[in-house]
Amino acid sequence: MLKKKILNFFIKFFYLLKIKKNFIRRIKFDLGLNNILLIQQSIYGKVSDIQQVECKVFSQHGEDGIINYLLVKIGIIRPNFIEIGVGDYTEANTRFLYDRFYPKGIIIDCEKNLKEKIISNTNFWKGSLLPIEKNIDTKNINEIIANNCDFNIDLFSIDIDGIDYWIIDKLDLSNVKIFIAEYNPIYGADMEVTVPNLKNFNRKDYHYSNLCYGMSLMALNNIMVKKNFYFI
Repeated sequence: MLKKKILNFFIKFFYLLKIKKNFIRRIKFDLGLNNILLIQQSIYGKVSDIQQVECKVFSQHGEDGIINYLLVKIGIIRPNFIEIGVGDYTEANTRFLYDRFYPKGIIIDCEKNLKEKIISNTNFWKGSLLPIEKNIDTKNINEIIANNCDFNIDLFSIDIDGIDYWIIDKLDLSNVKIFIAEYNPIYGADMEVTVPNLKNFNRKDYHYSNLCYGMSLMALNNIMVKKNFYFI
């Protein structure tokens, strides 16, 4: 009898915890949306610096606001996307877009039990979101996309703290409108540098400092110019 009561207590506790988690997520979304719409109405017509439109909702920094600004400017209302490197999707560049528009999207990460985690912290059923639990490399990335992507890609984001440069080099981005990638500021702005293309690259194992990963700003800019993008 006592065991049953304890079990019921924990079931109720975790149920209330889930309700609280969903409530906080909803409040965060609503506040973020209001902020972005306020910025959109007040300054989009007179932006002189991209930092003016920054706004963080679910992104790591102010990317949510910048993404919204770019989408408005090029006239994309419901952007389909691919994002590589999302963790459990509580913090990602496309999370706000998914919660707002429920477009088609593919998210790729080697996070364990990725799909279960995505289902638990999103309104998964409302859109067409495909989580792929995979450790990507230059040999499998195009195959993964070809086998799973049945839509035109409006926005592509990658942040894997590793061989990002070499993955980008392999990608066909000819129909992508917005591409988002992270550079490593440790390398400085004047050198074209990237880590080597090693399978199962792990920044913790590669160098004791944990700071040697990704690519420099110049390396990122140069490879994107070759793919007919310009830097913002």
